[in-house]
Amino acid sequence: MGRSKRVKRKNIGYIFLLAIISILLTGIFTSSCIANENNHGKITKLENSDDIIIYRFGPDKNIEKVMTIKETADKDNAVKVAADKCEELLCNDPEMQEFIGSLEGLKLKVESKGNGIHFAVFRPMMRIKPILRASIFFRYFNDDCYTKVNNQTLAEGPHKGSILGFIGYVGFSTRLIGKTVINGYSLLRVNIK
Repeated sequence: MGRSKRVKRKNIGYIFLLAIISILLTGIFTSSCIANENNHGKITKLENSDDIIIYRFGPDKNIEKVMTIKETADKDNAVKVAADKCEELLCNDPEMQEFIGSLEGLKLKVESKGNGIHFAVFRPMMRIKPILRASIFFRYFNDDCYTKVNNQTLAEGPHKGSILGFIGYVGFSTRLIGKTVINGYSLLRVNIK
């Protein structure tokens, strides 16, 4: 009985510690990302809207805002426009295509879109391994969500995933819970659950 209480307390302590670390890391990543973007003059203000901002995660490890797709009365139309634009930008980006063509190792083509929670860990916090570049984490809630890897559908409907070592184009709603459109490559791995 006494040992069981100690194990429970120890487990609660670990959960509490992990929660605190997660909160601190989220704050650090968010401040670093906004500070990094503001230092480069790319983004001056994050608005809380359903507009979709498209970012370029480049081979040079830089992240830049490319454009904003305005939300319309037809919410699905904005997602389709953003998805088409991300695909077009990726296909017509000579630097990106040259970099991907020069890779001999693992590279996974990733296409995903959905509505849910999304965030990215940007390069300033990832200087330990340059290959990491950026990682994208998402959890979709709707039935019309999907994730494809190398043109094979791995998941449809509600699911969650992470893309490690990402380069390409991503469209995020400015809300934490909002629309996500991903079109690019993972240089490490893709986890879908």
